[in-house]
Amino acid sequence: MLLDALAAHFIANSIGTSANIFKSFLPDSPDFAICIYEYAGRPSDKAFGTTIVMENSRFQVVVRSDRMNVVANAHTTARNKAEAIKDLLDGAGRQTLSGTIYHYIEALSSSPSNIEIDDNERQIIRWNFEANKDRG
Repeated sequence: MLLDALAAHFIANSIGTSANIFKSFLPDSPDFAICIYEYAGRPSDKAFGTTIVMENSRFQVVVRSDRMNVVANAHTTARNKAEAIKDLLDGAGRQTLSGTIYHYIEALSSSPSNIEIDDNERQIIRWNFEANKDRG
């Protein structure tokens, strides 16, 4: 599954740990956290009109900072982590993640799509991506 593959890829590349990387749900703690959400992508690529050969999945990576009123430079740390994720994923080319071939992963913008501050003074940074992968 896409989210499992991405979470494992992030952990293998020291982006985060199993204690601060989440899939589809971002709990209130820990403060500093990363969450991956899958959403509707483009239609699948088909061969001979009916056989699906590749899927075009889209996902969003959310990075939430530590509390900015408690940790100095919390916003910078979160932004740097978001940039590290973009650098890891965007344009990496053909690779195998958790047994599935990904032909490409591409950031859908050159900067985060939405930055906000939550009620606990934590910065939330969102970045959207598209992955073209073999079906399976």
